[in-house]
Amino acid sequence: VQKITIVPRGSAGGYVWRVAEKDRLMAKRNYFLDNIAVALGGRVAEELVFGDVSNGAAMDIQQLTQMARSMVTRYGMSEKMGPLQFGQQDELVFLGRDLAEQRDYSEEVAEEIDGEVHQLVDSAYARVRKLLSDNIAKLHGVANALLERETLSAEEFEEVFSAA
Repeated sequence: VQKITIVPRGSAGGYVWRVAEKDRLMAKRNYFLDNIAVALGGRVAEELVFGDVSNGAAMDIQQLTQMARSMVTRYGMSEKMGPLQFGQQDELVFLGRDLAEQRDYSEEVAEEIDGEVHQLVDSAYARVRKLLSDNIAKLHGVANALLERETLSAEEFEEVFSAA
């Protein structure tokens, strides 16, 4: 974590800046699973604290869904589907066209892909829910510090997180 803020930016009600990993050419399965978990953090925290959810995590949900789908359809990172790629992507943006994906698989395979995407996200959701439930005092400590200061640097976050 580089910085956390609750100051709205665009469609986001708040934002977490993470330290960028330089020149990442390859990413392992756990990297994607961890990023999916991070993207679920706000949604799960909202549910734990308020007992309800809002549309505040819409962008996070869009990103984590795309990441999980790419794991299954592009990177061969699904245990059930195996090391296969599904759907051919035509990247003809330079010709004035949008990115397009051509479906080259059956409806049954599409259902299996959807099932695998759900499994990846559901597993990450359970992981995040347990982590935040087990550390609810730290969650409240960070939330209270953000309400007080609006933005926390990496150092301030570490200080608040460690103290709670």
